[in-house]
Amino acid sequence: MITADGPYTLTAAHRLVQRLQSPPIAIVPSRTIKKRARPFGYADVLRETAKAWNIRLYQLLGRGLSPTVALPRNVAMYLCREMFAMSYPYLGAVFGRDHVTVLGACRRVTERIKIDPEFASRVALLETDIHRRYGL
Repeated sequence: MITADGPYTLTAAHRLVQRLQSPPIAIVPSRTIKKRARPFGYADVLRETAKAWNIRLYQLLGRGLSPTVALPRNVAMYLCREMFAMSYPYLGAVFGRDHVTVLGACRRVTERIKIDPEFASRVALLETDIHRRYGL
């Protein structure tokens, strides 16, 4: 497991990716089931963000710095922060980064949302899709 005070290792990342890639739960109309089979969590946000940007989950959690990977990672950090009010140190542990990196990512996404309407609508659509898919 990745912790805030432990090192980010390939083994820990591999375990996290395996855990996040568990078989999907069948979608059943909400009238049939009152409660979800498992609680909605940050893993769902990571999975949906990776899918929306057409990248692999291990890339989202990896060390890659290319814009095709860094931007979706920043958006995932931002959405986790907005949807779950997770602390920066906790999010840093999830993504294998320092809390200051997460803070910077959230600020960058917030600023880009203010100046880029196309990006803002893409993030809003992703958030709406997540809410709709998981019944939030």
